Order: sequence, then C-alpha cells, then structure tokens
Amino acid sequence: MDDYNTKNSASLKPHGYAEYKTAPVSGMKKSKNLAGIEVYKVFNDCIGMNWEEQRNLLKYFTAEYNDGTVTGTRATTTYGFVSEFWFNYGWSVGGDVMGFNGTDYDFTLLDDKPNYIVTKDNTVLNGVTYKAGEIVRYEDRVKAIDNASAKPDNIYAIKSQYDAIKEYVSLQVATSKTVDGNYMGYGVANSDTKATDNLINTAQVAMGRGTPGGIKGRMESSRANDFDICLPETYREYEGGSVYYSGGDGFANEYLKVIGETYDDEVYTGDVKVVGDAKIIGNTTTASISEGLVIPACSDPAKYQASWDFISWVATEGQKYIAKTQTVIPVAEKTLFSDDFLNNSEITYGKNFYAVAKTSLSAGRGDWGYFENGAWVSSWSDDFNNSVRKGSMTLSTFASRNSSTGKTDLDNMYCVIKGIR
Repeated sequence: MDDYNTKNSASLKPHGYAEYKTAPVSGMKKSKNLAGIEVYKVFNDCIGMNWEEQRNLLKYFTAEYNDGTVTGTRATTTYGFVSEFWFNYGWSVGGDVMGFNGTDYDFTLLDDKPNYIVTKDNTVLNGVTYKAGEIVRYEDRVKAIDNASAKPDNIYAIKSQYDAIKEYVSLQVATSKTVDGNYMGYGVANSDTKATDNLINTAQVAMGRGTPGGIKGRMESSRANDFDICLPETYREYEGGSVYYSGGDGFANEYLKVIGETYDDEVYTGDVKVVGDAKIIGNTTTASISEGLVIPACSDPAKYQASWDFISWVATEGQKYIAKTQTVIPVAEKTLFSDDFLNNSEITYGKNFYAVAKTSLSAGRGDWGYFENGAWVSSWSDDFNNSVRKGSMTLSTFASRNSSTGKTDLDNMYCVIKGIR
C-alpha cells in the first residue's frame, strides 16, 4: 500500500472498506453514505475488513437498511451476506472452540475472557517467547495472565471468543430477535449456507463464503462477470475506533467514521492502532479441508521408495500442476504466490486469486477435525447451527445447555493439536 500511495500520489489507509472526506485517489466520485453524507468510498479486496467495516458495508446491500431514501441508491439484494463458519471471527482474535489449559481441555466456544496481543519482542509468558504482534496462546493466557496474581507487562487486551461469536451470530439473526442479553441481531446476513451459490447467482445476497473449486462453475454461469474475490474479515483496531452513533446507540444508528472528518474535536486519521511495537491486528484466516497423500503401512515395502519419490515430487515440482487443478490449492508458498497460480488465465479468469492464496496460506482445520472422533462436535453443533444462528436460542441459553457436556466430551479426547499434547 505504501508503494501504491507513493507511485500514485494517493493517501489510502489499510482498511478493507473505508469512507473518506477527501478523495484518496485522483479521479474518484462522491456518493452518499448511510448517514446521508457525500463521501469517497473505497473497497480494498486485498485487505480483510474489520468487524465494524464489514457489518456496515453489508447494510448497503440489505433492503431493511437501505431503501434508497438516504443513499439515493437502494439495495438490490435482500441481504448483504451469507455467513457460514465462525472460524474467521474466533480465530482472528486467537480464540477457538476448545483450548488446552495445561492439564486438560476446556470447552471455549463462549469463553468471555479477553485475548491478548503481545506488544514487545521477546516477551516471555508461561515459558514461551513471543514476538510483538503475536496473540497469546490459550494455555499461556490461562497460566500467565488469567491465573496470575498480577497482569504481566507488554500485553494488550483484545476481544474475547464470546465477543467474536456474538459478532458472527449477530450478522445472521434478525433485528427483531435477541442474540444475548440486550444484544439484538443485525439482520444483514442469510444463515442458509447450503444455498450460497444460488443466493449469489440470483442476486439475493451480495457476498458469501466460497471455495476455489466453486469458481470454475460460477464462471460458467450467466453472472460470470459480476463477482470477484476478497479476503475474509480480520480483527483490526484503528486509532479513535471505527464507528460513531447518531440518534441512539443501536446498530441501526451506527455509522462508519469518515477518514478526514472530525469527531470529538479530533480528526479521524484511519490509522491502525499501535501499542508498543505492535499493530493491533488479528489473524486473517479461515477453515479448510486439506488433501493429503499417504503410504499405507500394509503396502508392498518394495514400492515404498517409489511412493515416497512421487509424494516428494508432488510437494515440490508437482505443485505447479496442482495449481492447475482448479480445485486443490498448492501448499508450497512459492507456488501459491507464483504466476502459475495467481496469474494463470486457465485458473483465475482474471479474478483476485491473491485473496485465495493469502487466505489459504493461513487456513486451518475446522473443529470437526480436531480429534479422531469428530462426533464430539455434534453434541453442541445442532443447538448452535439450528437454534443460535437462527435466533431461536440465546448464547446464554446455549452455554447453560452445552458447556458442561462439551467439557465432559473433551475430557474423553486425546490428540495432538497445533503442537499441544
């Protein structure tokens, strides 16, 4: 971005979506925002929106919020989004559905304790050395922060896993229904993830989750030129915050701060918040289903070497051929960011495959694959997916029904996950 700004005499800030008082790039045109103010709007498909940016951008494409009276251009879709998995939110702040506390596993889907970003290099927590900008692991947080007699230096509190799940659920719960306590739904997303492709192709939603394998099929549809790809949302804080309220404190009265405008006697710069040596930015990531090659233990020993040679080739030179499959993403970073993948016309169709590469680089396995017995997820996922996400069960009720059984199920599990146990 710095290079772009220098070469183009621009003043863009690192936002996924932002509104500016003064044109950050020459030649831009103004349009009204949701507050009725003439602004310059910028969507950056190579930077993940933060939570506030995403939910406010989705208002533009949700009929309930944008009938054209204020903006002059009404929403042409019913909702802004089809929301699927919670990983992008929870993992971005370092949370998860389970955490190893040093002795056993905790069911942490609704853990309400803050997570922390380390603000100085060589900060040691629970015997682990962190760099500035890294998020503290659950076990280290429990031992060195949550259960410590005094809070250590060089850490900055960010949102909890509960906050992340509440944000994720709020997107898809109707404004007339309760997410938890006094929190009502945002109503900017459709929760019917099984119909994502249909909802996008029929212009019922503006944005949705997808897979690289689904891009080819979409390119063959009648709306092939009407879509592109962007990075998933990422937890990020800005100096002075991201939003302000006008006419009340509810979501309907929430608006993005305009870069260059004055709020509370201070000009909003849109700069990323910096504490110590760390930018307050979470992880940009998502869940994935990974493909792998294995050699069965019972196979012919005489063929072991040939099998291993083939697997070794696939992991190196063969990666460029995998790049052309259009369904499986290369695992070699060199190939992932090469022209074989990013700019291969047979694959990309001119779409933003940088977003695919960037997201794939940090993707992880989802909760269903944490343990050999993936069935442990089903003890709580039915309530979560069919009740909580549809607004018929609050987060507190979900916790009262599932926290104990979730913990019991985890106590019976043993595995190695992310280098722990």
